[in-house]
Amino acid sequence: MPTKIARNRKRPSVASEEFLFEDDFFRRLLDNLYDGVYFVDTQRRILFWNLGAERLSGYKAAEVVGRFCHDNILNHVDESECSLCKNGCPLTYSITEGQPIAQRVFLRHKDGRRIAVDVQVMPLRNEEDEIIGGVEIFRDASSSVALETAYGRIREVAEKDPLTGVANRRYLDGVLDSQVKLFKRTGIPFSLIMVDIDHFKQVNDTWGHLTGDKALIAFSGRLQEVCRRSDILGRWGGEEFLIILPEQRLHEAVATAERLQTTVAESAAPEELGDRKLTGSFGVTKAILGDTNTSILGRVDDALYRAKLLGRNRVETTR
Repeated sequence: MPTKIARNRKRPSVASEEFLFEDDFFRRLLDNLYDGVYFVDTQRRILFWNLGAERLSGYKAAEVVGRFCHDNILNHVDESECSLCKNGCPLTYSITEGQPIAQRVFLRHKDGRRIAVDVQVMPLRNEEDEIIGGVEIFRDASSSVALETAYGRIREVAEKDPLTGVANRRYLDGVLDSQVKLFKRTGIPFSLIMVDIDHFKQVNDTWGHLTGDKALIAFSGRLQEVCRRSDILGRWGGEEFLIILPEQRLHEAVATAERLQTTVAESAAPEELGDRKLTGSFGVTKAILGDTNTSILGRVDDALYRAKLLGRNRVETTR
């Protein structure tokens, strides 16, 4: 509900008669709120600045009242570090469109610190329902940001292979389950590629596990270069990798696998391997009616086995 401010005919205005409080009770009420609150007119001139705003920003009311938001007092930026005070200001949107808006922004404290705040902005209307400014309420979101960051890190650890940085098997299982269910419900196609580094045991046995780790990192890096952003590449286990290709039919997945096979074979291997090249065997399959996670994985594994049986460094399919 847009906020309406009545005139106070008993005492002078802070900056404009339109923005007066009916009595000091409302001013005291706002000053006792934990959140920061400030009012602006249609030119974004600051007319009121409560004690919560002083506490969160470090600026006293006397330092900001009468100045404009676009003076960049708080230097609001979004999560991408784009300035909002001159372009994309929530207050400007609310005043211009007559609509409330909520947004996560970052303000600059007087001491130079960046502080995350959640803002809610509403247009201010007079008794004739005309927009005469806006009110912004903002609260410290630092704890929320810290929790979100920590959760993101935990999730990243839980979903990524620590050596190669690609998805781990647990994450792949979840994505595959979602794709199978989506296929059953909508018929939207998807395919799988399973790839195994050729003769990887010889690498470990001859040059050691440290070199083997470097080979795994290099190999997964080559795969990432070819995969689309929408493809899900992960380490299935040991030297095996699984790629889930949403919305790709079998012939498209085969073409992708062939590009992967060529890219890997032509790429430089870790220098410890000397002239030896890293190659891979690729199995490809598509989702079919009645598939389960187990059945489609079984088919792609069969295709991979056939590629290794027929000489390795090749692509084979199972329909």
